[in-house]
Amino acid sequence: MKDKYYVLAALALGGMTLSTNAEAAGGGCRVSWTGESGHQAPSVTCWGGDGNWGSDGWYGGGWYGGGGGWDSTQQDWNSGGGSDWGYDTLPTEPEKPDPCTKAGNPILVASGTKVEFENDFTGSEHFPLAVLRSYSSSKDNAGAFGIGWSSLFDKKLDLTAKTVFREDGQSLTLHETTFDIPHVGWKTGWVSSSWKNYLYQDASGLWILKTENDRYEVYNAQGQLLHVSVSERPPQINASSLVITPYGVSHSYSYVNNKLSSITHSNGRKLTFSWSGDRISSIQNNAGYQYSYSYQTNGMLNSVTFPDGATKSYHYEDSRFPTFLTGVTKGNKRFSYFSYDSAGRAIESKHAEDTKKNRFAFGTDTTTVTNPLGHKTTYFYDSAIKSKLKRVEKEGTAYCAASAQATTYNNNGQKETETDWNNKVTRYFYGEKNQVALQIKAYGEPEALTTSFTWHPTLNKVTEKTVAGLTERFSYDEKQNLLTYETAANGQTYTTTYTYSYHSNNVLSQVAVTAPNQRVSTFAYDSAGNLIKSTDASGLVTLYSGYNSIGHVGKITYPDGTATKYTYDPRGRVTKEETVSAGGKTASVTYKYDYKGDLIKTEHSSGQAAAYSYDAAGRLATENYRIATAVDITTVGSHALARKSYDYDLMGNIKNTTLSDLYVSSYTNCGDIMSGPPGMYSAFSGGTGSITPGDPLDTIGDPIPSCGTFYGRTDRATFNYFYDAAGHLVAIRNHANQLTHTYTYDGNGNKLSETDIQTNTTTQFAYDALGRLIRQTDAAGKVTTFSHDAKGLNQVQDARLNSTVNSKNDRAQLELLTSPDSGQSSFNYDEMGLLSNSTDARGITTTYDYDAAGRMNYKNSGVMGLALWTYDEGAYAKGKLNKVNNDSG
Repeated sequence: MKDKYYVLAALALGGMTLSTNAEAAGGGCRVSWTGESGHQAPSVTCWGGDGNWGSDGWYGGGWYGGGGGWDSTQQDWNSGGGSDWGYDTLPTEPEKPDPCTKAGNPILVASGTKVEFENDFTGSEHFPLAVLRSYSSSKDNAGAFGIGWSSLFDKKLDLTAKTVFREDGQSLTLHETTFDIPHVGWKTGWVSSSWKNYLYQDASGLWILKTENDRYEVYNAQGQLLHVSVSERPPQINASSLVITPYGVSHSYSYVNNKLSSITHSNGRKLTFSWSGDRISSIQNNAGYQYSYSYQTNGMLNSVTFPDGATKSYHYEDSRFPTFLTGVTKGNKRFSYFSYDSAGRAIESKHAEDTKKNRFAFGTDTTTVTNPLGHKTTYFYDSAIKSKLKRVEKEGTAYCAASAQATTYNNNGQKETETDWNNKVTRYFYGEKNQVALQIKAYGEPEALTTSFTWHPTLNKVTEKTVAGLTERFSYDEKQNLLTYETAANGQTYTTTYTYSYHSNNVLSQVAVTAPNQRVSTFAYDSAGNLIKSTDASGLVTLYSGYNSIGHVGKITYPDGTATKYTYDPRGRVTKEETVSAGGKTASVTYKYDYKGDLIKTEHSSGQAAAYSYDAAGRLATENYRIATAVDITTVGSHALARKSYDYDLMGNIKNTTLSDLYVSSYTNCGDIMSGPPGMYSAFSGGTGSITPGDPLDTIGDPIPSCGTFYGRTDRATFNYFYDAAGHLVAIRNHANQLTHTYTYDGNGNKLSETDIQTNTTTQFAYDALGRLIRQTDAAGKVTTFSHDAKGLNQVQDARLNSTVNSKNDRAQLELLTSPDSGQSSFNYDEMGLLSNSTDARGITTTYDYDAAGRMNYKNSGVMGLALWTYDEGAYAKGKLNKVNNDSG
């Protein structure tokens, strides 16, 4: 529970979806992993008390991600035919095919529309600058990247029709009415059917659009986007100069000859655009790295070239539909293929080597999808328009019965019930603004679990959530930053508060996080929003420095004096990570990537190394490890490497893994390996070679040289895995090709049985309506049962009918444990959720004490003794445990 309060420091800015991920605790540096498949390498970005990244979608209107943004699956279609605000009832948007359900790489199941999503660049700041593109075969108008492609740079406003054209290629028409506009007052404006988006004309003559993801967008009389800001209040606009002054971080748009020339973040970072006619030809980020775009003679996007020289190309090979995407090539290797029927619907998507092939068949109000293993799933819609998915039916398999899933909708077109594959229902109830007020899982069942939500009056954010006796409350300031986080349980309320200061550009300068125990942690930032210093509640300081111009940290210095340094390539991927001890000793790891961005090599300064290769479909094929760094790599017969290789079925499931030894079979000196073609083992030996017989090592497209180290291979063990047509693991064979285990599943994918073939025993499992394990029956028929309440597991009864009972408080913390083995024990917690004392069955009470950072100071069991922990004492010891005196002294 303690972590939760510090996690919220990383959520405090911009209203990021609340989470308790430990990586976010108290701010710091996030290590993400680059690469599209297989093994990946770290990319480090630092924050602190911030956390509103939106890196999986663009922030401020884009694909929906952790940091918010336009959610293409939550569009305004049919989101409400009326309003309980007392305002006019508005017409609904015209029904359109369901944009949510996708299959394959990806195809919209309802319409057969092919869609593609590309993230060329995303910055590291709060409300980051980004270059993201989306493709739709149903989009026939040209945007900044040509026909079919949409982006943030295509956003515009049609003032005649009062229609907003979004970055995802969709449009939203607003309807005139008079209403009380927050922070403005009563006036005529234009609103969406759900009332979550509204438009009005400012006194300056400019137009302000408030979006349902809580962004304010400012447009000029030509419908061009001028400004986007993150705040609870609309920006101020000077009526004479038209200078826009936002209340929060923002993006400003500049135009030359009616073409977008730059987007500038309030921290000063910028994207700069070059055009060729009506198409973007290049985009340069703040570091000067360029992303270049080329086009075919018909204006279709042909390729993108990244700052490191890597390319991605697009194919439009169907003469019937010359703007329809038929495939993607990464580097010089074709990755994907798409084909269409005569009506222009995508009927097949697959990857290289005929893998991950999904086929689509369209009926009047149905679509059937056949997966790569031949398993069919049929989607049923409420009409020929296919706007609302009614139910889904799956074929049965030898290990899983046929099943169905269903959805119903209310009169406003909102989801009312969802029925899962085991016929269990989740029910939704909505409030006056068409926001979810109640969610009841296992509706109508004894295990029913209800969650209630209260929403902010002007922001699309939850301010209160209650489930199983625990209430969480959130309040925000005008910049949409979290001000307070409260938990109320068992008659007590625990509050974490956040205090902010800002630079003149609205970028955070400092945040102080005051925990429920009144201990304070602080985070300081420079004017670009880079975290430069964090101080925890015990006074331990971590420093962050050496940022590059796009916000990647260069050095992190920890309280004990040790430091980590990072080097990046032009695409922001870590190429070297160097650890420096307080005494000056260093150790490093280097990373190398292929043309797809996948990690192909890591090498430690100690000599340990690993190399990775991928198949044509982008799946990890081999992992190779240097296992004897002292071996003379030139000595024939030396065992220098170990290998793990993978083979896949057509669905992408691993069907076998093989463990091997590699040994040197021959060696020819290549001289300077850096002058030769890069290969998998150039990090390991004097050059590249091939495994004999005929198994090429160099899988990244480079020729095998005539010199180098050539390897033989001895396979040590192979394990085989088998799946049903739905993709569930159903059997395993060991290295001796003996069947060892089989499995069966229910409709939701819960394991129903596990059979150990070697011992001829079967264990069976059963679940409640919420999918929780309630019974386990072993091969002898002995039954262990598990009972749950709204707070989780509360009782386990073994086959001898002995019961262990857990009693939990409303924070889901164990308060009372009754066991036939240990008797009855009780537990109490402090305001931070840390264990403060416990009493065992003997009546012995143990008390616990912690320092300001939440580290254990002592554990006192009275007659059983005192245990002490000591920290931070001595040279290079800050932040470290120095000494432990145990209970025995």
